[in-house]
Amino acid sequence: MKPLKPINPAIAILILTLTLIPLKVYSEHTLEPIDALRKCIGTMKGVNDYILVVHQVQRVGGKLLPEEVILYKFKRPNSVYLRSIGEANNGQEIIYREGWNDGKMMGHLGGALNGIILNLKPGADMANKRSRHTIDKSSLVYMMNTLERSMDYAKAHPEDNMIVEDIGTKNIFGKPVRLIRIKLPHGKDYPYYAPVSIFGIDMERYLPLYYRSYGPDGEMWEDYRYRDLRTNVGLTDLDFDPKNPEYNFQ
Repeated sequence: MKPLKPINPAIAILILTLTLIPLKVYSEHTLEPIDALRKCIGTMKGVNDYILVVHQVQRVGGKLLPEEVILYKFKRPNSVYLRSIGEANNGQEIIYREGWNDGKMMGHLGGALNGIILNLKPGADMANKRSRHTIDKSSLVYMMNTLERSMDYAKAHPEDNMIVEDIGTKNIFGKPVRLIRIKLPHGKDYPYYAPVSIFGIDMERYLPLYYRSYGPDGEMWEDYRYRDLRTNVGLTDLDFDPKNPEYNFQ
């Protein structure tokens, strides 16, 4: 039997590196689904402001509305600016700042009605004809806080039988996201928003890049895909001021 030749040190290091790195990546990406959601919630707690583009489809009044593409800015505690940049409602802008404008949001439509400025309470019927959520409850921060409250309540009430499960991955604008589905009871006796929710988590940054919900009859309520998400970019009060020269408030 021939004696074994010693392994070249460089080759040994390469083998060790190729062995250890996948183990680290594997361990990072195989958190239990509920732990991955908790980590995502924790990441959002460290976000003071963000800017993104959301592609959304919503069911309002039983009708599935056309996809809307929105440039969206958020700054804590609760300042929101949005502008419709797709075909639907193109040019519409809305600003809301907590404690500003007598608690009203300021907005204008696009096109020929661009010059008509409206000041409406977030909960006004006219303000919510095309949205499932009021503007003061539209941010990712609010969404993840709602998820945290639901998970905490379900943990304290195991009889509610919350189910949290992986359902695969999805490509969202070039980024692979981990899809996690949550099933909860629905009805007036329960504090949960939707009986079925699907969250898509960017596994590199642990940020939400996708959300979809279903009603008790299995009908889709809403679908949101987020792209170009940048966090803690240093947004200022000017980003939420109708006098901003980049905006079209008149």
